[in-house]
Amino acid sequence: MACGLCLDGCPYGLIYGATQTIPELARKGDFVYRGGILAKRFEEGMDGVTVHWRDIRSRERGSTTAERVFVGCGAVSTTALVLASLDKEGRELRL
Repeated sequence: MACGLCLDGCPYGLIYGATQTIPELARKGDFVYRGGILAKRFEEGMDGVTVHWRDIRSRERGSTTAERVFVGCGAVSTTALVLASLDKEGRELRL
């Protein structure tokens, strides 16, 4: 079934979305979901990966370090996050 709403989030669950997995991961206890947080950039270091973020409501800024980070925010947003992390924002790319 094709409905043409892929860029808005699949209303019928026809394609994978993180909302299908996040509740299960949170129940297992080895995952923490923090809504309303915008990742601005990340950096790898000896202690793991540090994600620098901003709370979209309060505008508070902070960072979180983890052993590993999974980045999956779509083709355009993932590319923007990686470019910001490499200090290459504003670079023209072709998708």
